[in-house]
Amino acid sequence: MCLTSPQKIIKIDGNLAIVAGDKKIDISPFPDAKTGDWILSHAGLAIKKISESEAQTVNKILYG
Repeated sequence: MCLTSPQKIIKIDGNLAIVAGDKKIDISPFPDAKTGDWILSHAGLAIKKISESEAQTVNKILYG
């Protein structure tokens, strides 16, 4: 089973989003993604954009 946690896009460089920890995520499946958006990723690829409220809910469940 794979688990992903919400990550906020801090910076965009072409098809790569920089998130916390300077981790690079391929956001090419979401060409409309912008700084401040929240994403779920797996193996370095964005798999879903989510709202900030969804991100907060998931983070609360995962991290208390």
